[in-house]
Amino acid sequence: MHSHRTRRRRTPPPSRLLPTGIAALTAALLGGCGTTLTPEEMAGQCAALAADTARAGLTGTPTREQARATADRLDGRLTQLRDPRVHDAAVALHSHLHGVEAALAKGDTDRAATLAAAAREDAAKAAKACGLAETAFLGG
Repeated sequence: MHSHRTRRRRTPPPSRLLPTGIAALTAALLGGCGTTLTPEEMAGQCAALAADTARAGLTGTPTREQARATADRLDGRLTQLRDPRVHDAAVALHSHLHGVEAALAKGDTDRAATLAAAAREDAAKAAKACGLAETAFLGG
């Protein structure tokens, strides 16, 4: 009978893996960062976001259709926003608009009004981060 030995591959000691692992982790974490925008890029992103939200009906409580349409527009916009303050405000706005739509679908107008007020605050935060007047985002 043959005695068959399987050869096991030796794993390098952790001390040899560490520099490579750290370099790979750093590259993965920093690869998509690049949040520094030129003034032109920032102005373009803010103008596009303002245009997306200006028709949302946020001067009051949006209709279900306005909330849905604006949230749908923001679906595509969120991944393009590279300034963290603008991005965070837009994510919150997006979430609140979906909440308005859901509340109106259930007939809960009080909840919809509360969420619309929160969405207005989010739009104000985005406007401030962009250096624009709130009316650019609220359509007023």
